[in-house]
Amino acid sequence: MKIQNIKIDEIEIPETLLRTQISGEELVALQESIKQFGILEPLLVRRDGDKFVLIAGYRRLTAAQNIGLDEVPCRVLEVDKKTADILTVEENFKREEVNPLDFSKYLNYLHLQYGLKVSEISKLLGYSESYIYRMMKLVSLDDFLQEALDDGQITAEVALELSKLPTPELRFEYLEYARKQGAKASLVRKWVQDELMRAGLKPAPSPPPPQDVSQIEEQKEVLLKCEGCSKEYPSNGMLSMILCRSCYNTIKRAIEISGGENEATPGT
Repeated sequence: MKIQNIKIDEIEIPETLLRTQISGEELVALQESIKQFGILEPLLVRRDGDKFVLIAGYRRLTAAQNIGLDEVPCRVLEVDKKTADILTVEENFKREEVNPLDFSKYLNYLHLQYGLKVSEISKLLGYSESYIYRMMKLVSLDDFLQEALDDGQITAEVALELSKLPTPELRFEYLEYARKQGAKASLVRKWVQDELMRAGLKPAPSPPPPQDVSQIEEQKEVLLKCEGCSKEYPSNGMLSMILCRSCYNTIKRAIEISGGENEATPGT
């Protein structure tokens, strides 16, 4: 694999590139590192006629541009676009932190662009079929779930658990709980299962417990604020109703008029 210095303005960034996440502080640190030591790991590009198309190294390329470099070291691959697209996942997702939603979009791109099945993507990337399927599903979630996921307010697993709730209103309501409490997927799963049982719906079966006890999330009791009396109760003592907007507003006005003075016992 040949390494050569290539002018930055000769490197094309494809629209479908799987870009890795980087904060402002991380970018500044990377820029300082490049100033002091240079680019230690060459970028990965493929030749496409008289130009070069980026496969991996978007963060390094951005940092190099920001500090005014004219060229960067690159490993040049002579591969077709399909191979390069698959390498993009290998080089970016497995080595760097990638936004789950971007990863989902890219997996769906591989599926639509090349007709790859979940089983084929699974074999190519070395992940289980269930993991690939769950990740691909993220792009079909409610916009507000995608936004929370994209902003890092919730994890992919929390978003997927919330998506099991039957209505957008419920999904948004529990999203707010999850955001405020910083709830992990195992706790949100319990909320969702309790809610589905109250609605007379059958919850999806829970995944098997982790083999390594160190993987089990430590959960402290989560308190939620009642919108009626403004007191806090354990999450497993809270109830909800599926209401139309008109009935919801009527009940809310009645609570506001009464001043939320009536005390209620959780779970009754």
